[in-house]
Amino acid sequence: MLKVFKVLCICLSSASLCVCFFSFVASGQQETTTLATTSSPLIEVIATDYQVESSYKFLFLRVFPDGKAEYNDIRRVDLTRRPVILRKTVSAEDMSQLATLISETGVRKLDGVYRGNIGKDTSLKWDITLPRVEEKQKITWFNFTYGLDEKPKRPIPNEAIELGCVILKISDHLRGSLMEPEWLPDQCKKPTPASQ
Repeated sequence: MLKVFKVLCICLSSASLCVCFFSFVASGQQETTTLATTSSPLIEVIATDYQVESSYKFLFLRVFPDGKAEYNDIRRVDLTRRPVILRKTVSAEDMSQLATLISETGVRKLDGVYRGNIGKDTSLKWDITLPRVEEKQKITWFNFTYGLDEKPKRPIPNEAIELGCVILKISDHLRGSLMEPEWLPDQCKKPTPASQ
């Protein structure tokens, strides 16, 4: 006898199309799951990509204290299969930069929503979680990769910009895309005061 132990549904085009994935296990058997690491992540970034007729959510980046990282490769999506979590190791240089940055007082004070420029028929949201001893720190970046408005409604601290740049850099290194300088958001092409 089989019983369902996991259900994952992805809906497209304003819920007019939904694809659901079911995982089964025989009764009496134990479900086994292999985890990359047992510690809490240093940082987790869940992205939501909004298009005119659809949206999808995926793991943009999760980095653990031991340097292991996880992410979904959205360039190779197969809706007939369960989304694959890819695992790689972050370079020592990137880990050092990330660990130093998230321990800074200015980064610890970040909260709420920061907004980049408005996209044409698209939008990309990063929900960033930084686990802290006292509680999880939550930050949201809308359209960070679209550049920054010269006069944002809410002032954007340099630490928020640097955090976005480090997330983008580590993600790019893991995916092996080696983003060309001209494709970098303007705010990541020059050092911010927080990094000087």
